Amino acid sequence: MKEQRISLFSTSFSSLMYKVQYLVLFLSVLLLLTMYVGCETKASDVKEMTKTRALVVENTTREVLEIYAKKKLSSTDLLLLENLNKDLDKNTDLNKKAEIARKLSAKWYDLGFPAIAGAYAEMMAEWFPTPEAWSIAGTTFGQAIPQKEDAKVREFAAAHAVTAFENAISLAPEDWTNKLNLALVLTEVPPQDNPMKGVKMLLDLDKNYPDNARILFHLGRLAIQTGQFEKAVVRLEKSLKLDNNQPQIYCLLERAYRETSVSDLADQAAEKCRNSIK
Repeated sequence: MKEQRISLFSTSFSSLMYKVQYLVLFLSVLLLLTMYVGCETKASDVKEMTKTRALVVENTTREVLEIYAKKKLSSTDLLLLENLNKDLDKNTDLNKKAEIARKLSAKWYDLGFPAIAGAYAEMMAEWFPTPEAWSIAGTTFGQAIPQKEDAKVREFAAAHAVTAFENAISLAPEDWTNKLNLALVLTEVPPQDNPMKGVKMLLDLDKNYPDNARILFHLGRLAIQTGQFEKAVVRLEKSLKLDNNQPQIYCLLERAYRETSVSDLADQAAEKCRNSIK
């Protein structure tokens, strides 16, 4: 094709036109080079922002989450966190490092970043792997899952919560609370390859612990979410009978009663729901 173009030009244009073509070609190459160099010499802060954004997309880590979170913090909080991190890095005694990580976890949680707080709780559990430590890490990560405005944070927190609760279960298989918490995480963020895994775990827990108020409460809540209101009524009423110290259950019962056309009970539940919120 190239030879054909050259042949066509040689038979159709004069030598002057050759020069014009070469000039246009030269200017085009120069323009491309200018654009390329211009892109390569962007301001360093823009380049850094682009790099960080790409990193978040490809690989969410505690460090990456902290980069974004710190942009929202005051200078006082930033200084405190910086000093704690320096102490964490320079200490070699695991007991001291764990205490510093605990302070970092508590601080990040108070600042409203439970995913980062969970990461430091996870750090402590890795150093001192007990069922309680892994359970705390999983529960802390779990607090970040309802933050649906940031899908990456939600996915990061869910994945680490699952691992934490699985570790807690492996160390204390008789403790049903970690199994319940794992099931709840999996219902909130279902695995793509097994979206019903969390629901099946809840149903299995109900079979193994048939008179457990907390398990019944969450099964009732899930029944409402899936439009199974009659099942919700049965489960929530049984849960309340087993444990009447559950003020939040009345808000769910109101919805279940209204959807099943039990107006008088719905009104009673609504009143108790309002009182529980005050």
